[in-house]
Amino acid sequence: MNTSDTGRLETAACLWEGLMDLYQRAVAPGKTYPRRLEPEATPLERAVVDWLEGSGWAKVRLTVIGWTNECQAEWAKVEHAYTERFDWDFVPEFLEGKLRAHLGVPPPQPTKLRLVLEVVLTDDQDQPLGQDKLLDMAQLAKGAAAERLLGAGFLPPDVLVDSYAVDCEVVQAEP
Repeated sequence: MNTSDTGRLETAACLWEGLMDLYQRAVAPGKTYPRRLEPEATPLERAVVDWLEGSGWAKVRLTVIGWTNECQAEWAKVEHAYTERFDWDFVPEFLEGKLRAHLGVPPPQPTKLRLVLEVVLTDDQDQPLGQDKLLDMAQLAKGAAAERLLGAGFLPPDVLVDSYAVDCEVVQAEP
């Protein structure tokens, strides 16, 4: 067997392993048919189970290994710049894209949080604060609120909070 054949076989095996991983994450343990799905199963994982059980494992296997050449071609475009592993990172990313397109499952939408902040400013001077100063203070307050949410564990550490996206109403206290 030559190196090209070995590479193709490895890619095909990685694609099938990736599909099996999605399947196994979706089904509840036990030997029931039809399979009971885990409540936490994602829409893509559920679609994989439906596809396997609806189309038959052999047909799905042939479809998935049919993506081998395309997967290798995509890898050839990025392998020198890609910093992660082929089998555990690249192939699952490629497979997810192919499955979403093939099964019609849209990508997950990011969770949007709406944080409304009311900042009450007091000033011991008789004159009102200028608009620019109010905006600067509001931006600082928004950033501090976002950091506080992350620090208190209300948001997972991998969530990015754009403090510019936080709505903030600035109200000057009456003297």
